[in-house]
Amino acid sequence: MPPSPRSKPPLPRLTAEQQAVVEHTGDLKVEAVAGAGKTTTLIAYARHRPKARILYLAFNRAVRLHAQQKFAEARLPHVRIETAHSLAFASVSRSRKLEVHTPGWKAADLFKALELDRRIADRRTGIALCQHVLLRTAHFCNSTLAKLEEADYSATLPDKAAREFARHHQRTIDELTRRFMQRMYEGSLPVTHDFYLKLFHYQQPRLPYAHVLLDEGQDASPVMLDLFSRQAGEKVIVGDSHQQIYGWRGAVNSLAAMPWPMRPLSQSFRFPPSIAALALEVLRLKRHLGQPRLPALQGCGSGKGPLRSFAILARTNMGLIEAAIEQLDDRPRLYFEGNLNAYLYAAGGQASLYDVLFLYAGQPRKARHELVRGFQDFADLEQYASDIADADLRLMCRIVKKYKTDLFRLLEELRALQTERPEDADLLLLTVHRAKGLEYDSVSLADDFLTPALFFRTLNDLGADVAGPTLNEELNILYVAITRARRRVELPESLGGLMPRQPEPG
Repeated sequence: MPPSPRSKPPLPRLTAEQQAVVEHTGDLKVEAVAGAGKTTTLIAYARHRPKARILYLAFNRAVRLHAQQKFAEARLPHVRIETAHSLAFASVSRSRKLEVHTPGWKAADLFKALELDRRIADRRTGIALCQHVLLRTAHFCNSTLAKLEEADYSATLPDKAAREFARHHQRTIDELTRRFMQRMYEGSLPVTHDFYLKLFHYQQPRLPYAHVLLDEGQDASPVMLDLFSRQAGEKVIVGDSHQQIYGWRGAVNSLAAMPWPMRPLSQSFRFPPSIAALALEVLRLKRHLGQPRLPALQGCGSGKGPLRSFAILARTNMGLIEAAIEQLDDRPRLYFEGNLNAYLYAAGGQASLYDVLFLYAGQPRKARHELVRGFQDFADLEQYASDIADADLRLMCRIVKKYKTDLFRLLEELRALQTERPEDADLLLLTVHRAKGLEYDSVSLADDFLTPALFFRTLNDLGADVAGPTLNEELNILYVAITRARRRVELPESLGGLMPRQPEPG
């Protein structure tokens, strides 16, 4: 008999670990492995406190929408679900008119907005400076620092050439960053999402909630974490340190930073022990980075049943394009999560793969993005990508040199095989960052992840102090990719030696 409209639907039976989280009083951090039933646990936590005002802080809009649906189904109206940015926008916009730059500032746009085309004759250098201004602004706004000069921006750049460029032009970058932020503050330029979050942080808000829950806490930036930790109510932060994959955007290991009691959710109901073993093989490499402790990951899924969803996951947009091209001989129906066009751009949307291809073919006037049209030749673009440490743009240059002008035809073939709905496709294609929180019966990894050979070579060349944070995040990305699978994982040859214990199909 279905529940009455006023009754709450029954919750699944909780494990002892989940019950311990639900009954805990006081601040708490929860280390939850992939597939451990975080949402189920937090719903049970809220249901256990029916008269308390509860704020659930989601990491991004997608997580927020998912949580809103789940909490609504559980009929828990005393829980408010927001992101840090949605709270910040609502608060800051009360005192000032906020125009947010959509889809986000690009270096070439900022070059014009700051009227640098009148001051800097070398356009490539000017645009590179603006890219550093955008990165420096984001770095400062995601920090807890009060003044720009307190932030050591160049030290955050992993690429030697980019660090040298930033240090050589440090005064100019700092001057332009101050001008950019001042104009956003005055309202003469549209603001970034990071900027109004920083303004909210300056307000040091105290929110009227008895309990504040922070989901995906491992990906919180320092400013998000500081906003959360200052609240007076009981605080629960839930996440998985090994799923932290947004360090490049300022995320910190917030679970380690909080001096609170810790409770684990170690049982994954998503996948069987064989896939758990593969994931642990990846994390075992962290011992070389001074992290000897492995999570108590238990694969409790059966791994049995038909394979209905097949996904290819890549580390990068260009890695996904290459993986898709390799499937063309079989002519499968392809679904690109977010559409194929979303994967043809470098991070920040500065240029498309077609733009770079036109420049390589000696037809720069056909490039849509004026950034690319302004380069003298393909070599000039490669140098720019090095100056700003744009790994995505460098990968674009590599894939263009690999396929040359045949790439025009190959991209059109991919477009012809693309479906509009995932249920109509033979293969689902997406990057790991887009796959966060998703799962599939069968997962195949593209050949662009960190390999054991590259891991040890980088560690030997740079040492753990320099390379450790980057290598740690790359291992996390590989871990997240593997743990999207419910029943089967297929690995490229470059990863076969690392993970010999491949699971059998169900």
